[in-house]
Amino acid sequence: MNQLFSLESIPKEDFRGLLDSLIHGVMINDCDGTILFSNRSHHQMLGFAPDELLGKKVWEVQLSRVDQDKTLAAIAEIIRTQPSPEPYLAVCQRKDGSRVFLQFDWNYLHEQDGSVKGFISIITDLTERNGRQERLVRANQRLTTLLNLSQNVVETLDLQKILQEMVDGISELMGMGTAAIYLIEGEMLRLSATFPPLPPDFPESLRLARKCDHPHLAKAIDTRAPLLVPDIREETLTPEEQAAVELRGLRTILYVPLIADEEVMGAYIVCSADECLSVEESDIHLSCTLANLGALALKNARLFEEKKDYSARLERSLAEQKAAEHEREELQQELFQTQKLDAIGQLAGGVAHDFNNQLGGILGFAELVRLKAKDDRLIRYAENIINLGRRGAELTSQLLAFARKGEFQRLVVDLHQVITEVTDILEHTVLQKIDIRTQLNAERHNTLGDPTQIQNALLNLALNARDAMPEGGVMLFRTGEIRLDEATSREMLFPLEAGNYIRVSISDSGAGIDEETRERIFEPFFTTKSRGEGTGMGLAAVYGTMKNLGGGIRVHSEVERGTTFDLYFPLELGADKTAERPAPAVPQSGKEIMVVDDEEAVAQSTSELLAQAGYVLHVFIDSSQALAAYQERQSSIDLVVLDMIMPGMSGSQLYQAIKAINPAARFLIISGFSLSDDTQRLLAEGKAAFLPKPYQSADLIDAVNRALES
Repeated sequence: MNQLFSLESIPKEDFRGLLDSLIHGVMINDCDGTILFSNRSHHQMLGFAPDELLGKKVWEVQLSRVDQDKTLAAIAEIIRTQPSPEPYLAVCQRKDGSRVFLQFDWNYLHEQDGSVKGFISIITDLTERNGRQERLVRANQRLTTLLNLSQNVVETLDLQKILQEMVDGISELMGMGTAAIYLIEGEMLRLSATFPPLPPDFPESLRLARKCDHPHLAKAIDTRAPLLVPDIREETLTPEEQAAVELRGLRTILYVPLIADEEVMGAYIVCSADECLSVEESDIHLSCTLANLGALALKNARLFEEKKDYSARLERSLAEQKAAEHEREELQQELFQTQKLDAIGQLAGGVAHDFNNQLGGILGFAELVRLKAKDDRLIRYAENIINLGRRGAELTSQLLAFARKGEFQRLVVDLHQVITEVTDILEHTVLQKIDIRTQLNAERHNTLGDPTQIQNALLNLALNARDAMPEGGVMLFRTGEIRLDEATSREMLFPLEAGNYIRVSISDSGAGIDEETRERIFEPFFTTKSRGEGTGMGLAAVYGTMKNLGGGIRVHSEVERGTTFDLYFPLELGADKTAERPAPAVPQSGKEIMVVDDEEAVAQSTSELLAQAGYVLHVFIDSSQALAAYQERQSSIDLVVLDMIMPGMSGSQLYQAIKAINPAARFLIISGFSLSDDTQRLLAEGKAAFLPKPYQSADLIDAVNRALES
């Protein structure tokens, strides 16, 4: 009565009968994937007769070659790592070619010594009740594949890598085992990438073929539209097409043209091998989306490859030099406006704007505390807040400089002053173990350019030097005046005109750069840093800045000995005179001022600082209320202090509305952004001044008085 029940006591035939009576499938396979046992429910799910599955590999019933390869790799990985069993879903192919959606709950079978000898799976048919889930899973898989492929394609300028990513991705995306890309070369079509790789004996005549020998492919290219051939073996084929079909075992083929900016660059084909597959309209639409993305990436990569040949072409003639320079500038502008850098710039600008608004309120109230406090300790605390706020304002200024877009300025720039500003910034950002030194020996040190771009170039080089010395070292800034002859100017990274230059050298005692890396450091998106630690655009931006200035770059580096970047800036003669700052304007007490800012803290602190100077204030945090009040008081309002970024009616819209009421109205525009295009347009209309946030009371009162005097 107390004996335990044992499965071993059941006769083998009765045990099999028990398993065959289950509504769930049962399958046993060895470590090589060979099916050793399949109960009745399992082989009925797959449409096979009893024992027809025995001896087959488990992946032979997978839907596509891609799924088969994944299953084979998964079994090998499970045997190697032996993770805890978890259920998985699979789309399998029945004997009649139809699909079935199965869930596998599996576990290990062990030898007596504990080693894995195989697997047992309990299988549930989810086809009917999970048809919608299958479509969702496939859609999610395709979306994930498309997103990953999109990112991989747009983040590289390597032409061959783009082509290979496309054929690998479209094969996975469509669940078809063969893909290839043909690019147009005149009247010829070159086979440029394939999945899977071609065998060594693949005919050369099919690698570079005449367009007329591949009429199906030519039709997709000429009509600029995808072409689906359900069974290529039912078509009338040229000898070249017939050879390709037989060599690769092709059946269903989808041809999709690659088009970028109205230019047909070629086409890709995606095919099933040995079997016909159904291709839905959504699959074709998805393929066209990928084709458009890939074609644009191919065009950008080709433009970049052409850029490498500019130096040789520039030497041929003056006419070719001008054409190549124009093309280079267009390409460089495209590189600077890539989606990634644009997104980072918008983020930096938005953060800086919001931070400047907060700093504006903090600095304003801190100054009010300093003005009204009687306690020396409170005054000292307020001064500390103001000093910290100034440092925060300097940081946001750097963010705004990074986010800058548009045309570069052409101003006289004192390079020694820029270097001093850069070293001040570095003192707060680099490791304390790095010794920052300067040797500013140039007697004449003015150049013509954009001060923000020049500062960013020096900062990029300095931050690279910092990263090269994680354990500390020496960073040295040196300047000197030098005259370059024609022979020396040709030794630069790009040709320069002979003449007088200021050489700015930034040296570090870090790890150095090997020759192979040095050849690529100015390529956009090339970086040796870990993922997420750098965009690879820093040195590319330095390259662009120096070319825009008409300057040059030389790099000297030895592994474990450090690196020196020499920047050559054209010397600007006769630029020694600096502009004098005008004397502070005289306060005009009693004038009525309207302050409009949606940040209540900024509006309140601004109004109280102005009230301290004797002005009469009208404060609004809502644009519509401010407009209504101005309409009533327009004759008495002497100045409108106006924030540009506000919800609802923006600062620009309020400006236009007030100007419509009173064309003579005066404005002081305040903003957490620098001089944006919108702000510059308003200032160009006259009777408006500009004050960037955050500001202090002296700057605010001076700006208000100047606006009143304008």
